[in-house]
Order: sequence, then structure tokens, then C-alpha cells
Amino acid sequence: MKTGVALPKQCFVNNRNIHEYDYKDLITQLITDIPDLKKETLIFPMSSLAKKIIDEKHQLLKKREYPTAIKATSVSVLHGDRVYNAAIAGSIFDVDIGALLLEAKFYQKQFGTNDESLKIIADRLNISFDDFILNLTIVTTSVVQSEDSFMQFFSMLKKQYKAKRGLLVVPISAIPLCMFVQRQILNMCYNEASRVLAAQHKRLSTKMMITLAAGENGTE
Repeated sequence: MKTGVALPKQCFVNNRNIHEYDYKDLITQLITDIPDLKKETLIFPMSSLAKKIIDEKHQLLKKREYPTAIKATSVSVLHGDRVYNAAIAGSIFDVDIGALLLEAKFYQKQFGTNDESLKIIADRLNISFDDFILNLTIVTTSVVQSEDSFMQFFSMLKKQYKAKRGLLVVPISAIPLCMFVQRQILNMCYNEASRVLAAQHKRLSTKMMITLAAGENGTE
């Protein structure tokens, strides 16, 4: 009987294993339907279990670049713990490395590529943590290991920034540099999260094929 009311979409999920069945489709539909103003509240607490979640987080995290850059370059006011003297086109600017490092770790946590999350995934896939990050080329774990390692990475990106921009005019602040550094790290975390997700899906697909094959053999 036609009532003129569209039937709601039904999703089949496994509460004990969210990697199975329609959980990914359910989350994707929720993200699609929710208003933009509420997306951050919904998406940030979500685990990065679907490409749609990773993509949405990537876009939302980009919006944090400017305010974080302002914070990182306001060390004279905020008194940052670790100040980096960035020389740009003959001018010296103070950058709070600690503020940028915290933001990088926030990216990792959001994408599920921090050490804690990766160890859980590696254990689930029955592979050692070291082999897991090596096989998937996860490099941000070493970048954010300490302020010293992050400072070295920042220095490398600063050289790329200067070479890419070909600065001929003395800048008035290091905000664009800090935004550039954040964007590079954000993209790294995003790409790493995509590889981690693909590895999980590949393993799940293999497991399902083995299960189906075993079932077919059992009915013969």
C-alpha cells in the first residue's frame, strides 16, 4: 500500500564488530544528512572507519590552520615553551613549536594514526606495530615523537616553503609559514589514515572470502 511516505533506509550492523556489514553506509548517511553547523560535533568523536569520515575530518581540520597559526606566532604574549626562530626573507619570527606539535598530534588522534590507535589496529590484523608502520609508510609517528624531532621537520618544511614561494618581499609575520607546515602535516596524516583504512578493508575482505569458502566446502 502506497502511503506517500518514503521508507527509511535500513542498515544491518554488528555491535561486536563495526567493521562488518553496513556500519560504514550508516555513518556515511548520517554525515550526509546532518546540517553543516553540526558536522564538527558529530564527526570529530567518530573513529576513522570509513572514507567519508576521513574526508570530512580532513576538510574540518583545514579550518583550524589559521587560528592555530595565530596562536603559534603569538609567543611573545603566550610565552611558548619551545620557541623556534624562523628566518624568512631576512626577518626573524618567533614560532611556538609546542603549539604546532599539539595540533599535529590532534590530527593523528582524529585520523586514528597515533601510536595507541595503530597498535590496536596492528594487533587486530595480527602484525607487529613496527612492521605495520613500515609497510604502510607511517612517518608522522617519528615526526611527533618529540619537540626536537618536530623542530627538525619544521625546519625542513620551512626550506620547502621558502623555495616554493620564492619570497621577494619581507613578510610581516610567520602565519603563512605555520599554515603551510600544518597543511603538509595534515595531508600526511590524511594519506596515512587512508592507507590504514585500506589495509583494514583488505584484511576484512580476505577474511570474508575465507569464511564463505569454508561455508561452501562444508555444504558439499
